[in-house]
Amino acid sequence: MKVEEVWVRFFKTRDPALREKLILHYAPLVRQVAARLGIGIPGVVDREDLVGYGMVGLIQAVDRYDPTRQVKFETFARQRIRGAIVDALRQLDIHPRGAARRLRELEEVHEALYQRLGRHPTDVEVAEALGIPVEAYQEALLHDSAQVLSLETPLRLRPDDSLTVADRLAGTGEGVDPAEYVEEQEAIRVVAEAIRTLPERDRLVLALYYKEELTFAEIGAVLGISPTRAIQLYTRAIIRLRAAAARAGLTTAVGGP
Repeated sequence: MKVEEVWVRFFKTRDPALREKLILHYAPLVRQVAARLGIGIPGVVDREDLVGYGMVGLIQAVDRYDPTRQVKFETFARQRIRGAIVDALRQLDIHPRGAARRLRELEEVHEALYQRLGRHPTDVEVAEALGIPVEAYQEALLHDSAQVLSLETPLRLRPDDSLTVADRLAGTGEGVDPAEYVEEQEAIRVVAEAIRTLPERDRLVLALYYKEELTFAEIGAVLGISPTRAIQLYTRAIIRLRAAAARAGLTTAVGGP
């Protein structure tokens, strides 16, 4: 039986056996998301633990998927899986205290330099502004990378806003009221413009990660760099994007698992 037929029957009957078939069919999605989020997570969390957390999200996705929203199940499921893993990591509280504060500082320094230079600053320029060696700055990008929810971070255009940058780029999201269409379109425009201001290499890293869904090891292979350097470039790209979005009046919240 094709998966499309399983969905049709499941929607009609909610048969537990069909539910199990769907969960097993889409289980590889969980490992894909866990592999992408696993980079930068401290070694105290085993990869299989991440997969276990993600399975909770997949089960929720199967139970709550609504095809009338015109969103592919895979897209909906990845958001649920990622959210379940992030929620579990938050509860474990494994990330260094002060990481979010450090990321805000990096974003503020970057924005100040951008305003003064009229372009995105280099690693050396940011490190000099911070008063630290460039190696220490790059180490900070690596260690705090797990704190960057990046395009999954809520934009909070309104106090109760839970939609993400990724939702807006895709023009989708749960609970979007038609009356808010103009506001949503403006948010998409602002994010797209912010991405266009990024250097070409930064845009390439984001495209490989989000559009091609490559892991950091795969991105490193494509660019001829180490996975560690790929993580640093990704984190730097996100900081630049968030600063550009904030400059355009789109407020994002620095957060992390």
